[in-house]
Amino acid sequence: MSEQIRGKLPETLKDQIDQFKGATELSQKEQDLIQRYSEQLLRIIDLNNLPENLPDDLVDFIKNHRNDYLRILREHRKKNKYEDFSDMQFEEVGDTDNSLNVIEISANSNETQEEVETKLQEHLKDHNWWLQDYWRKKGLPKEQFTISTETGDIQIYNFSEALTERHFQELQNLMQVFTQAIDKSPLQEIKYILLDDLQHPNPYTGEDMNGYGPVKEKAIKLYPRGQQFIPHRIPEASNFEGTTIHELSHGFSVSLRNEWANAFGWKMLDTPIQLAGGAYQYYECANPEKCISDYAKINPSEDICESMVAAIKAPEKLDPERLAFIQENIFGDSRVQSPVEIKKQQNICVPNLSQPIKYRRKEPIKIKFKKIG
Repeated sequence: MSEQIRGKLPETLKDQIDQFKGATELSQKEQDLIQRYSEQLLRIIDLNNLPENLPDDLVDFIKNHRNDYLRILREHRKKNKYEDFSDMQFEEVGDTDNSLNVIEISANSNETQEEVETKLQEHLKDHNWWLQDYWRKKGLPKEQFTISTETGDIQIYNFSEALTERHFQELQNLMQVFTQAIDKSPLQEIKYILLDDLQHPNPYTGEDMNGYGPVKEKAIKLYPRGQQFIPHRIPEASNFEGTTIHELSHGFSVSLRNEWANAFGWKMLDTPIQLAGGAYQYYECANPEKCISDYAKINPSEDICESMVAAIKAPEKLDPERLAFIQENIFGDSRVQSPVEIKKQQNICVPNLSQPIKYRRKEPIKIKFKKIG
């Protein structure tokens, strides 16, 4: 890496110096020195040609810690940009490698390395939002927050308007509720909340969409309408509150969702129905009048998500059987809250994949067609 730091914005340099000030290997005396000479550090644009009239103790410090500072500059540069496929290393492994992070790619043994890596790149795009052109074209998020729970962390990346105190209060309250759940799948599976700055149509209704997810990226997305405080479909919740509860609830385990479908008589339609937004409805409920909203009548997944909003914000309005199911199978007898902390990150740090990326070729499934006649 070049030792030139010319052309960096003052706020960028300040962020890097702040990181350096927080380095654990520095003594308290050295940290005090950086604090005292922050303005002089900001004037440095070339570590090989220091400005004149720098204090001697600062010059000595820079010479002694130049490698450490360059390391932090490298880390800062890496964390504050989207990674490229050109930076990635791919490693093919055999059947004996049982690592959880090995990707299985459907590829013939005679396919070239280039062909296999193209498939790997498409797979990685599908499963990692930060590799998708849609998000990368927006540039870095405007804000990043970390939601910390005993189950794990969820990162909020905000590409939209700045969040308000009300956003944080509602988010804190509803996340607290999810820490009480027996089935903690949403807190384990969902790693990211993405706040989009562009509105999208709802494929079911054709109206402005509130949110979407989770999908393969382990992320839920809230569109501008879903970030507002207008009433949700369950009006006791704000749209931000209701949308977040709804989208998090899509993360409950498959077994729980199957139990729900069986309990409330959901079955496949003989003939799908095209909805106003163009998408199709493939399921019907035995007693649709017991669904909390029209949106809940679309399929069992939407039913459980809408019911969760009602169970948290308006339990008296929810079908008693659905409320009893949620109380018994999701929350259980004991509701013990775990600590939840939401903290703003001073520096935006977009995710990066661990290297090398391991993969295993899997022979494509061959389908044989029987000749008729």
